[in-house]
Amino acid sequence: MIVARDLAGIDSSGPRGAARGAVAGVSLALGAGLHVVLGAPEDGTIALGELLAGHRAPSRGSVCWDGRSPHHDPSLRRRIAHLAVVPDLPDARDVAGAVRAAFAARGAADPARAGTAALAALGVAHLASRKLPSLTHGEARAIDAAIALGAEDPVLVIAHEPFADVSGPAESAIERRLRALSAGGACVVLLTSSPRDAARLADDVLVLERGRIVRGASAGGAGLLDAVAWPGGRAHRAELVAHFAPRADGSAPSAGRAVARLLTDREAAWSVSWDEPPAGVRAVSSVRVAGPDEAACALALLEAAEAVPEADLGDPPQAAAARGDEGAVVPATKAPSGGAP
Repeated sequence: MIVARDLAGIDSSGPRGAARGAVAGVSLALGAGLHVVLGAPEDGTIALGELLAGHRAPSRGSVCWDGRSPHHDPSLRRRIAHLAVVPDLPDARDVAGAVRAAFAARGAADPARAGTAALAALGVAHLASRKLPSLTHGEARAIDAAIALGAEDPVLVIAHEPFADVSGPAESAIERRLRALSAGGACVVLLTSSPRDAARLADDVLVLERGRIVRGASAGGAGLLDAVAWPGGRAHRAELVAHFAPRADGSAPSAGRAVARLLTDREAAWSVSWDEPPAGVRAVSSVRVAGPDEAACALALLEAAEAVPEADLGDPPQAAAARGDEGAVVPATKAPSGGAP
């Protein structure tokens, strides 16, 4: 499971390496499956992908996989596949050589065989003999996609707009690879601004807006998550949000982070995200959990809350509600059972 805590940082995708977007205070935990982060590059999707992949160090917070930092652990980075916005192919005489070099850098037992299979899986084997300077942007990105989605036994796959600016592969071929990787136990994170792609593919959707995970609103005022239909992915899905208030006397902070940390070990918690106030600020923290149904999510939340030491829990929900704070477990967004409405 990839866990980000209070993550902040910028990307380098703008002109001359300038930042195009940033994230600020993102906390999430994602396990095996196909997850979508819905947002624009200016909202921080590129920055989030680079930070999760370990390509950039966060300016604040942390990213860990089983306690290991991708940025500081080269052996872990070799098991992380990243399809970036701008293709970054290894220097080589031709496409076949670049793909072979990419798989050799990952430690593949037979880089040539792995590269040939990756190109064939996306239907771009005919580009193998092409010189790299002769490739269009879309063709180069298709080769980059073949390398990323052809990863052998990855723990994490991050794909930024895998269906955009890619010349050659059919959408169905890319979708098959994404689903095969998630079914094989990888955590697949799709970063996109397309609600259509999110609705078709996701086990779970998180909305990134202005650098933060939110349940935001579109320009038309409709909830972004509500606007996403759920025809694919898991047949049943529910999300619950729990709000935790700090103690009135200030003796303990709100317990959102502690509860979220315990939820990451619960099988019923497909994904977990949380939001908490800055250190020293008394405010309500929130935990959002997605799972197979509302009852499973509620049970996982309650069990996690019960496992937190009482001294760390803050005020009980009814006390928080009496002061006007939200302190109860409330439904967030639920997908209709059995697919699209």
